[in-house]
Amino acid sequence: MDTSSREPWTIGVVGAGVMGTGIAHTVALGGSRCLVWGRRQERAEEALRRAERKLVRAALRRGMTREAAGRLGEHVVPVRTLDDMGAADLVIETVIEDPDVKRDVLGRIDACCSPGAVLATNTSSLPLATLAPALSAHSERFLGTHFFYPAPHRPLCELQPAPAAGPAVLGRAREILTGLGVRCVVIDGSVAGSVASRLFGVLIAEAMRLRDQGAATAADIDLLCEQGLGHTLGPLAAADRIGRDTVLRALRHGGLHP
Repeated sequence: MDTSSREPWTIGVVGAGVMGTGIAHTVALGGSRCLVWGRRQERAEEALRRAERKLVRAALRRGMTREAAGRLGEHVVPVRTLDDMGAADLVIETVIEDPDVKRDVLGRIDACCSPGAVLATNTSSLPLATLAPALSAHSERFLGTHFFYPAPHRPLCELQPAPAAGPAVLGRAREILTGLGVRCVVIDGSVAGSVASRLFGVLIAEAMRLRDQGAATAADIDLLCEQGLGHTLGPLAAADRIGRDTVLRALRHGGLHP
């Protein structure tokens, strides 16, 4: 992507797990600077180092020279305090899919960010109306994102405005993400969870039921979805990759009980 016509943005990512590091690398691939904070900073830095090879491979697939790809890691900057997020144009929270944890972290971010920053929660299942009250100072700048896994290889994001968010906030978030090379789909902010996650949740829940009923083995269910339906990864393998606890929480928030 040609980023020479604009100044790079500064994006903050709070949470250095699988999605957090993937989003950070998506930002780097888009030519902007990413600040990453994790609750355990040493683990966050280690996770980013481990994932850097994947970042380079993704860059080479996009046609970057090896030299340019090797410098991309410099765009990802681990920070030690949330106060450092004050420099960010957009901050994306990516912590565990637990409403109490998210509300606590969002409130802390809200107190640190500049008034003009957009604040997002990366959630696949939680209603934004239950999280928005945590932003007592600036709830009008709050929206939901749902990045796809793995984020650097699937540059697609669902954008979901929170109840108090105006069109300017949605437009700003879309401008930034589109500028990073991420295609955006806007979904209704009153819907609980992302559209894609609810659709995939039905598939995962049914795959679990069929496995438990002995209809087919887990490996064969995944094989049918991958080779028969054209999925990159079968639903049960995807659940393992994402984390079964995370998947089960998302299914229950969405009203699906496998």
